[in-house]
Amino acid sequence: GVVAGLYPAILLSGYQPVKILKATGTSSTGGFAALFRKSLVVLQFTISVVLVISTIIIFQQHQFLTEKSLGFAKDEIVMIPIQGTTIKQKRTDFKNELKKNSQVVAACAISDILGRDVPNRPFGIPGYDDRQDLPGLFTDHDFVRTFDVDLIGGRDFNEDNANDVNTFIINKAMLEVLKDKQWENQPIQWGSQPHPIIGLVDDFHFADLRQTVRPLFIGFADSFLGYIAVRVRPGDVMATIRALDETWRLFEPERPFIPFFLNDELNQIYKAEKNMGAVVSTFSGLAIVIACLGLFGLATYTVNLRVKEIGIRKVLGAAVHDIVGLITKDFVVLVVVANIIAWPLAWYVMDKWLGSFVYRTEIGWCIFALVGARTLIAALLTTGFQSLKAASMNPTEIIKEE
Repeated sequence: GVVAGLYPAILLSGYQPVKILKATGTSSTGGFAALFRKSLVVLQFTISVVLVISTIIIFQQHQFLTEKSLGFAKDEIVMIPIQGTTIKQKRTDFKNELKKNSQVVAACAISDILGRDVPNRPFGIPGYDDRQDLPGLFTDHDFVRTFDVDLIGGRDFNEDNANDVNTFIINKAMLEVLKDKQWENQPIQWGSQPHPIIGLVDDFHFADLRQTVRPLFIGFADSFLGYIAVRVRPGDVMATIRALDETWRLFEPERPFIPFFLNDELNQIYKAEKNMGAVVSTFSGLAIVIACLGLFGLATYTVNLRVKEIGIRKVLGAAVHDIVGLITKDFVVLVVVANIIAWPLAWYVMDKWLGSFVYRTEIGWCIFALVGARTLIAALLTTGFQSLKAASMNPTEIIKEE
């Protein structure tokens, strides 16, 4: 805004009235003035192209993060907080009551929200002198079925086996930590007692996608549990929620029922990326408008300077499309130059930003081609009106003024 205002002010204040009245004033059509005008247009379109490309990549990354498979079921999972309630001690009865509903597939108690993260806890592992701080998730029966985790070895916690309260399931990444790769029945020290490993699950993203999948212990526990995870069938979800509410009131009539869907909770993790995309999208829209206004002003100015040249060319037989092409080609060159500058700059900035994610979308060449084509179309539409107007003028009216 400052530059746009200063340029005409300085230009107009530099004119000498005597020379203007004598018609000997110098024109600003060439030299530094022309270069400065064209440079501003190139700069405006460069900024616009960088912002538009950035907007597309940010939204692609957000979509990638929210749609990527996490290795466990996150849809149709209703999370019910139970911390500080009597349900925590009566969770088996509560779960059995829930399962009477035909819309409930499975349910389990769990210590943390899968997909957000799991805290490190001290575990004693055979072959290590000291306890190792590793992620530890605690749950009860039906964990594998509730979250549809891929069990690749051993078994899940069994409600009919009383000894399972002192056992562990591990993920595949934990095999890299164990010195003895024969994982089954290895004793893991937790508290004062060893707990054997009874199951092996495939790796899943229990933390956000900014992190790699880490080794994980999944233990059976009565403590630490903060939620009941209920997997429901797709369909009339609101009717299912009302049924869950009725079951809740059988156990906690004085407390409000405040469930949430797991996928909604996980989408909030990447809200910053969504907001960033919206902000950049707004600025890119403003930048395009400003760039097109600058291009329109330059086109108008250029046509006014070349109006007599256009008249002479028409008298000599130039067609309308020849005149339009003559005027617009210079502006097309400016937009092409802006794209050539903007593309590597946008790629560098976005590659650095995507570098903060372990799992990221790819920057495809088609994004640059699409944005380049659209900026060219915007430039042609912006300058086309003035070019067509100039090409349609009556040449005799222009030349007779001479």
